[in-house]
This record gives sequence, C-alpha cells and structure tokens, in this order.
Amino acid sequence: MRFTWQGKEFDTPDTREGLLGGFGLGELRWLKKQLKVSAIEQLDAAEARIAAFFLTIRRHDHTLLPIERWDDLAMVDFELVPHVVTRLDQDGDCGECHQPVDASLHLHDEAVTPVPTTPAAAPGQPTETSTT
Repeated sequence: MRFTWQGKEFDTPDTREGLLGGFGLGELRWLKKQLKVSAIEQLDAAEARIAAFFLTIRRHDHTLLPIERWDDLAMVDFELVPHVVTRLDQDGDCGECHQPVDASLHLHDEAVTPVPTTPAAAPGQPTETSTT
C-alpha cells in the first residue's frame, strides 16, 4: 500500500499476512518493547495502520521518525496514494499491481495473487484427497 508522509512517498511491505505481516520479527519485537505492549495484537485498527506506516518509514530511514514521535502521530499525518494506472497488463488491469483499473488503491501484486494452500502433487504421486 502506498502512502505519503511529509511529502515523501513510501510503500508498505507485503500485506498478504495482514497489515503488519510483511515486517520482520525483530521489527515487531522492537515496536512491542517501545510501546510497552505484550502482543502486537493489542493495537487497535488505527494504531496497527499507524504502526505499519511508522515501521515502513523507519525501514526506509530510521532517523526520519524516532519512536519519541509515536504519541504525536495520527491517521491524518499519512495520505494513501490513489491508484493511478500508468500501464496495463495483458488482461487490461493495472500493469503494476494487477488490480482492476478502477481500484481505489495500489496494493502489492502479491496481495492479489492467490497463494496455493497445498503443494501440487508430482505426476504419479497421490494427493491428500486421493485414496491409494
């Protein structure tokens, strides 16, 4: 998800595993420690979104946004970048994120690509549902 903060554009990491799913374990542990919470799930929806923006900015350059500014942050400090299509893919969707051209936001390509839940069986190998 693309957003701007103080006139600079940033792109959050992969969100397939949730809003904070693209961040490393170390980043999340550091944030929990700084915010003095026992679990990242204790953050409400607005705090989680701000956390995603905050960690994205810090991943880009940790000097831009020190933890001391956390309490001053609000959703209005961040603006989501609208979905502007600059090129089309083979299906006529956005060539960058592969969403329909009328989508409101750019999301990561991975966020809209289905992820297989079970590996495909090799030819001649039984599948989980087969009875051999």
